[in-house]
Amino acid sequence: MWDPNVFKRTSIWCSDNYVIMQGKWMHSVEDYYLINVYGPQHQPEKSNLWEFLRSFILNHVGNTILFGDLNEVRCEEERIGSSFSRNDAEIFNAFIHDASLIDLPMGGRRFTWMNKTGSKLSKLDRFLISNNVFLAHPNMQVTVLEKVWSDHNPILLHCMNSDFGPTPFKLFHSWFDRNDFDDVVKEAWSGFSNADGGPLLSLNGKVKGLKSRLKLWFSQTKATEVSGVMVAEASVVTTDRLVNNPPHPI
Repeated sequence: MWDPNVFKRTSIWCSDNYVIMQGKWMHSVEDYYLINVYGPQHQPEKSNLWEFLRSFILNHVGNTILFGDLNEVRCEEERIGSSFSRNDAEIFNAFIHDASLIDLPMGGRRFTWMNKTGSKLSKLDRFLISNNVFLAHPNMQVTVLEKVWSDHNPILLHCMNSDFGPTPFKLFHSWFDRNDFDDVVKEAWSGFSNADGGPLLSLNGKVKGLKSRLKLWFSQTKATEVSGVMVAEASVVTTDRLVNNPPHPI
């Protein structure tokens, strides 16, 4: 179930092992493909499912989010107390690679399934996303939640926005070697006037003014240097073309 005011479905594909929904989030331009998977437990059904999903993802342009009980692990460390099939894991990893999916790391717990006695544990559930989803949401995370009724732990996909406050001012040692650095500092420091307030307010105002002036100076200096590099690169390209393709004599 979903809120139609947030996600508008346009198409759907279903089988015993997957439900694929195509649609758009509110304000999004590109299509999203939400692929809910229940992986089979045996071969060749596993390989057939991975091949179908690989082909589907490569033939449908959009943002892919694949999730669910995939009934497969990627390495031996994702199983405890049960047999590990290296061949099945290699086929599964090849599917993830060929479909250009990213396996999001999980927080909260290492495993998502446990039997009744607690003697067998596996990481069977996960979120796999396409690269463009990751670029659009770099703070996306997966958290394993508490288990309630099922023998699987639910997993939650969410975005975590961290605010560490204003970006601190950085003064680089290389600035001291620039010819105009001293002049910029002297001009900014002497140009500040404080009509009101005591010495502390005056000092605080001067430091703030100096920081702002240095930021502006560095931005302008960097822009000039980048422009010079671009001109030099263009000159090199032009020279290289003349060397490799000299003009025909008249």
